[in-house]
Amino acid sequence: MKSVPKQLIIDKDIFQGTNQAALCRFTKNHFLIRPDVLLYECLTNPEEKDILQQRFEQVMLAGAYVCPRVNAIVFKEAQRLSPYAFLPDLKMTTDIRASIRKKNVSFDSHYIREIYEKHCQGAQTLLDAAPKTVEKIASQEPELLEKAKKYQGNRAERFRLWVETVTSRDIHELAIEKLGHLTDSPERFCLSNEWITWNYFCFICVIYLEYTFLRTVGNENLKLLKAEHDCQDIEYVTYLSRVDGLLTKDKKLAIPIANVAFPDKDVFSSLDEVPENYICNWT
Repeated sequence: MKSVPKQLIIDKDIFQGTNQAALCRFTKNHFLIRPDVLLYECLTNPEEKDILQQRFEQVMLAGAYVCPRVNAIVFKEAQRLSPYAFLPDLKMTTDIRASIRKKNVSFDSHYIREIYEKHCQGAQTLLDAAPKTVEKIASQEPELLEKAKKYQGNRAERFRLWVETVTSRDIHELAIEKLGHLTDSPERFCLSNEWITWNYFCFICVIYLEYTFLRTVGNENLKLLKAEHDCQDIEYVTYLSRVDGLLTKDKKLAIPIANVAFPDKDVFSSLDEVPENYICNWT
């Protein structure tokens, strides 16, 4: 019996910072997933958009797979009332590769602006909803923010506290308060950490707590742009709930959350760190 290949998610920092030829060679021998959020980040980088789009096409032809945005997966879970099991979208992958071969891939400014505005709307929702969610969590543990002050200079320990606090709560209850309108049967939706929705909402709550803490200590002015960027980073960590490893250099958010939330998963800061057991024999 053939073993199931280990799957890897790659984020923008690794995608952009790795030599293209090396990235393509790596892709040919690994089950690499290029999430939709990565394409979005590439398209909204005006200085390097054309270079990154060309790299995106070459990596896809080298064998990378794609997966949907997290919000699309959340909607599917709400409609199907079951966890989204297999992350790569094989049909989307096949269609994109075919379009690239036909030189029929283009992303005009209207398309880019449209997805940017959707991201900003989600980020604004994140900022607006934070106080109520944090208030509910903090009411059950009133000393939480004071406890976090011990870790004011230790981001990793602070995120450990946030993750442990949130995962000890009823994520299903918190999630359906905000997302229950997506389904006709909220009681059957987002039931455990097998659901992408469960993990995503968990990490959104973690960001809520971090934002509240930063406001409390008065050392950061939270703005829409930061929230929009943090929403992107959280998507990569959420995907890790369904794959074996994450390629990222993000020490501010992705790495500390991933290490606490998924201690049995792998987080790599470069292609060179990926061990041989991730190599795929596609024959």
